[in-house]
Amino acid sequence: MLEMLAKILYFALPYEGTKQLILLRGLGPMEGKRKIFTITLILLMVYASNIGLVFAPNSNEPVLWFKNVKSEHVRFSSSGNFILAWSMKSLTLLKIRGDVVLSIEAENYSSISYATISPKEDIIIVCYMAVEPLESGEEATSIMVAAHNISGEILWSVIEENALFCKAEFSPNGKYLALAIAHKGESGSEFFEKNIVLELLTVKGDVLWKKEICNETVAEPLLHFTDKGLVVAAGRNLFSISRNGEVLFAKKLSSEIRDMDVSADGSLVAAVEHNMLHVYDSHGVELWNVSTGALLFYVDVSDNGEYVVIGGWKGAWCYDSNGNKLWSYVHGKDCITPVTVSNNGYAVVVDHSELTVKAVLINQEGKVFWTRELPKLGVCSSLDITEDASLTVLGSDYGLYLLKGREYRSTVAPLSEIRIAEVTIINKPPLLWILHCNDSLRSVQLLKDGSLLAVTEGWIHYITSNGTIAWSKPVGPPLKALATENYIIVASLRKVILLSRRGEELWLRNIDDNVEALAFLNNKVVAVTWGNVYLISLKGKIEANVEVTTPEEPKLHIGSPWVIAKTDPSENVVAVAYSYTSSVLALINSKGETLWFINLNTPIMALSLTRTKLILGLGNGTVLAIDFKEKRILWRKTLIPNRKAPIINVVASENGEYIVVNSKDGIMYMLSGSGKILWTYPKEYGKEQYTYSTLSRDSTYVIGYGSHVILLDRNGKVLWKRKVFAEAARENYLSITPDLTYLAVIYSGNDVQYFKMEEVLQQTMLHEVKELSLIPYSILLVAILIVAFIIILKRVMR
Repeated sequence: MLEMLAKILYFALPYEGTKQLILLRGLGPMEGKRKIFTITLILLMVYASNIGLVFAPNSNEPVLWFKNVKSEHVRFSSSGNFILAWSMKSLTLLKIRGDVVLSIEAENYSSISYATISPKEDIIIVCYMAVEPLESGEEATSIMVAAHNISGEILWSVIEENALFCKAEFSPNGKYLALAIAHKGESGSEFFEKNIVLELLTVKGDVLWKKEICNETVAEPLLHFTDKGLVVAAGRNLFSISRNGEVLFAKKLSSEIRDMDVSADGSLVAAVEHNMLHVYDSHGVELWNVSTGALLFYVDVSDNGEYVVIGGWKGAWCYDSNGNKLWSYVHGKDCITPVTVSNNGYAVVVDHSELTVKAVLINQEGKVFWTRELPKLGVCSSLDITEDASLTVLGSDYGLYLLKGREYRSTVAPLSEIRIAEVTIINKPPLLWILHCNDSLRSVQLLKDGSLLAVTEGWIHYITSNGTIAWSKPVGPPLKALATENYIIVASLRKVILLSRRGEELWLRNIDDNVEALAFLNNKVVAVTWGNVYLISLKGKIEANVEVTTPEEPKLHIGSPWVIAKTDPSENVVAVAYSYTSSVLALINSKGETLWFINLNTPIMALSLTRTKLILGLGNGTVLAIDFKEKRILWRKTLIPNRKAPIINVVASENGEYIVVNSKDGIMYMLSGSGKILWTYPKEYGKEQYTYSTLSRDSTYVIGYGSHVILLDRNGKVLWKRKVFAEAARENYLSITPDLTYLAVIYSGNDVQYFKMEEVLQQTMLHEVKELSLIPYSILLVAILIVAFIIILKRVMR
């Protein structure tokens, strides 16, 4: 009797490691009935503790249990009675109480690509990927799609040769199975394309139809099966397919779709790409979209379609079906934030911004029900929530947590608001105010009236001279922006957007490649991609697309190519430079005509245009001056021949008489229009470093930036200096108004200091006047001393 009870308890116990410990290490040399009795007693104690863990959890804790189960992907079954967890090497099916029902190891195959459970909870589909090396040195890949029953037996299987990835989903009624398979494509002798093929099968494995929907370089496809049919995402493409294989709609987004989800009835489709959430109806009509200013990786739609929650860098955001924002959870860090949402609007957000990962339950009103650290996970790669929000499951390769949902409450509190940007008024001249941004700053630009355009990784902020934030707009990284007196041009990846000074979006255009540089040319927007220069009218029409032959990428090159675009003072021509270890430069006019094209065997790191000259800063430490109208080299100057530090900044006055230069070793140089070095600062290498500098409009003053922000006169005399703490390189460290009334400086990675320089300049001029007024008295004193010396000398000689 005892032996039978021991066996029952042993096989009922879900902890495999605990069973082995009891049988192999815990009993010593005992034999017979005593051994059986001891085993039974220990198993009863462990099993009782396991039952207590599930059914009588600590009322002060949301955690129901933790399992050492590899769970890179997790999902609840339709009824919520089972949890399916899998990783590359194993799959586990568990009951809600934590009992392991099924465990599969990918022993004979390389990995598990995907898995799903049927709505009736009787069939588990597992996609196994196998990789076999060939004699040619290449690899043969295949996918086996196997249907397992609840006992793990294979009911049927199909093998897809030359396949890389596979996603599988059941129809809502459980009668059909859809497969989205990425087959390895071919181009010349290199494999790089992926043919995305859809297949519809019966639940018994009979193929009803196959359809190729995409043939591009894409990542893994995304697949959902709704009441209306299939929704598939592959690369930048979004498709809706009927159950008969008919394409209902096809969309091409600006960048790769990172995640996609659909309501159960197919009436609402949500997709995230880059920093954008797009929401469509079942006909492919975009209902609304929103930009968060941060990279997005996750989207989840409640089955009833009433809630959409997204997560990415910086945090998570929740919207209703009409696009109204319900709440935002912003931690401000560049780390992933997985999310899931229930039918009643309860969402779980996973926060990785601190050392220990934590889960947060938030209701539709933006109130936090509970927060719980998950120390055993390390990271959380996947999560799910039941339709009624009663339970949530979170997993990674380190294990699996089951937590209570809305039934557990700690102290309910509203979400704390983190401001994207705020201004602190200082009014201690010359410092007027400080702008603090939640995001890392990339550049600042001052307009003539003192208004400031501050560009962060994902946001644009427009601040008036008195420190009022007029507007802020999320665009998304990597963000580039440039302002004129009437317009602001913005670019992120393939998107080019024209804004008014009030922040209104005038138009948005998608072009064929990522924008690397921006400029304004005679009332046209210049958007530069790798190998193409687009001229776009102020109405959004692409008037010219100039192709430029770019330098070849070296085999051992590390890092991104260098792209620069600058216009001359009258905005009649734009100079566009492309660089790897060598470089090319094209001069293009407002009609899209290439006026001149040159090749150099060294990279162009910086450039500036005067009315007639083109000044280049080269990677070999040389400054090169070219008359671009006569198309001839005027002079070249290697600043320090024995060091040859790359020239990373050049700014020339409009008339070309003065040129300020920065080398990569932190030295600032003032050159004459003929290339003569007038002065350098600092005098001693290494004490201070300056990586950016510019000239006032009349070339009277030089403003430098690096370890300090510094104001010098034309002769190199230091007039004012202030230490700064910017941690990383930026596109534009500082900006001045043409008359030097205002100065904006990136003081640290997230702060801009705004100065009114009038008082500094007045003190400087007053100091100069005093020095000048002392000169006659000094001359008179010297003359008196000379006369006295002569008289004394004559008396001595007598």
